[in-house]
Amino acid sequence: MPIRSILVKIDGSGSSHIAAELALEWAVRFRARIKGISVFDEERYLIPYAEEPPGLYEQRLKELEAAKTAAEAALEQLSSQCAERGILCEVCQETGRFREAVLKEIQRHDVVLLGRHLHASTIDDPSGRITRLLRDSCRPVVLVPEALPREENTLLAYNGSPSSARVLATLVASGLLDTGRTIVAGVDETVEQAQARIAPALDYLAIHEIPAEGLAISSRAPVHDELVEQVAKRDVGLLAAGAFGRSRT
Repeated sequence: MPIRSILVKIDGSGSSHIAAELALEWAVRFRARIKGISVFDEERYLIPYAEEPPGLYEQRLKELEAAKTAAEAALEQLSSQCAERGILCEVCQETGRFREAVLKEIQRHDVVLLGRHLHASTIDDPSGRITRLLRDSCRPVVLVPEALPREENTLLAYNGSPSSARVLATLVASGLLDTGRTIVAGVDETVEQAQARIAPALDYLAIHEIPAEGLAISSRAPVHDELVEQVAKRDVGLLAAGAFGRSRT
C-alpha cells in the first residue's frame, strides 16, 4: 500500500524543520496525512539532583519551558503549512519517554520521520534511543539529513537478512521506487559473493516490474564507508537499509 499517513517528530530544532519539509513533500506526493508530535521527558528536569548548585533546577525549568514554546510554534507552523497545501494534519504535545511515545503512536501510521539531530530537551541519550527505536519499530523509520536531497534515486543496501528483506518489501509497497533509479548494492569479499547476496532482491523487483540495477562491491572496508561513497557518486536521494543484519552488507 502507498504511504497514507506520516508521523513526524517536531521539537523546534533545525533538524525537525527539515523533517517537516520532507513530510510535506511526501504528503503531497502520496496524498497522505501528517501527524506532528513533540515529546518531552520532563522527569529529568523536574526531579532535583542531590547537592546540585543553587539555581540549577530553576535553570532547567526555564530550558524546558523554552523548548516547549519552540516546539509549540513549530507544530503551529506545520499545521499552517498543511492547511496551505490542503493536507490533513494533526499535531500534539506529549510528556514522557521519547521511544515509548513514538513506538505507541507509530502503530497508527505508515512511516515516521525524525530529524538527524534531536533537541536535547526532548530526549536523553539520543543516539542510543534512536538505535533502539530503529530496532523495535513496527514501521519504517527515516532519519532525515540536514539538507534534503533533490535527487529521487534510491540505493538499497541488501544483504539477504530479514531486516533488509522487510525494507525491500516496504519500499515496493510504499511507491517510493516509482520515480528515479533504483540501485541494489551488496558488499562482500568478492564480486561473485556480493552478486549472490543481491540476486533475490533484483528478482523481487523484477516481479513487481520495477527497473533496478545491481551494484556488487568487492571490499574489506567497513560497509558503511562503501555505501556513503556510492551515495555520493550516484546522486542518491534515499539510502535504505535494515536496522540490524549481518556484519557485511
